[in-house]
Amino acid sequence: LARAARVEPAAPAAIAAGTRRLLLIHLKDRIGDFLCATPAIGAFRARFPHARIALLAHKIAGEVAGANPDVDEVIVYGQGAGALRRIRNFQPDTAVVLAAASFSLTAAVFALASGARYRIGDDAADYGGEFPSTRGLFHAVAAHPPGTAHQVDRYLSYARLFACPDVERRYRLKLPSHVGADLQVGPPFIAIQPTNTEEDSWPVARWIALGQALREKLHSPIVCVAGPGQEARAHAVRGGITGATVLERQPLMTVAAALARARLFVAHDSGLAHLAAAVGTPAVTLFGLGDPAQWAPIGPNRVVVEAPEKSMDRLPVEPVLSAALSLL
Repeated sequence: LARAARVEPAAPAAIAAGTRRLLLIHLKDRIGDFLCATPAIGAFRARFPHARIALLAHKIAGEVAGANPDVDEVIVYGQGAGALRRIRNFQPDTAVVLAAASFSLTAAVFALASGARYRIGDDAADYGGEFPSTRGLFHAVAAHPPGTAHQVDRYLSYARLFACPDVERRYRLKLPSHVGADLQVGPPFIAIQPTNTEEDSWPVARWIALGQALREKLHSPIVCVAGPGQEARAHAVRGGITGATVLERQPLMTVAAALARARLFVAHDSGLAHLAAAVGTPAVTLFGLGDPAQWAPIGPNRVVVEAPEKSMDRLPVEPVLSAALSLL
């Protein structure tokens, strides 16, 4: 593919001068990953204040992408045919593939098929793995910081390529005023997310102990937040905490509106931990197998608790409870 579509490098200044319609491509299927890209999207808006900016996003991040204040149009990938047609109708001058954590062949193909005069992306060889060099596919290639750098900073390297202005290092999300208007939530509550992948989950009994302790010390009801397929575990935790409830089967933006009303959020390393940061809720994030240096939610009032030896089974309740109380 790279050989067939090979182009000569272009100076970023020349690319910027010819950009009136900018296509940003982010096809990662994780909410936290998308939110980590939003400071870079904000930097592109600051660099191109009068440009039309379209964003191609994965369907899983579609709701969050739709609440981004820096783009004019969101095109959703993965909801049937039509994404490429909308991209071609947009007629971008420049297409930027936002990858950061790993190379995306699909995103690179969309950049090529977009018809954009200029393409910006990554060299797949820098990531290792199965792909050969794709440097020739792009007119300019981002230089990322070391692999241990936070994902926000890796995404910002695309913006630095264009000398974008420095922006506040925070997630960019604007909740529509009507979202969550009919939510039935009680007095100021504490939200917890006791669900995660099986191999990286804190034990149910410790979530129950934490929730009960927080309820007794802070006199706040506990709401267990459950995503699709996570309901059974959330209800198991709810059953052990006096008066607890479960927030389930809600659109992602409704969950965001609920988190915005919470006094505190305690969660596994997950997309919802980043979503809570995006709406400004104080939060404790539990890390087991993940690397907080790369993936910890950004912003004020964040505390990370790392499991000993990356094993959630070895993480006691006391440091989590202490971290939670320190935020209130």
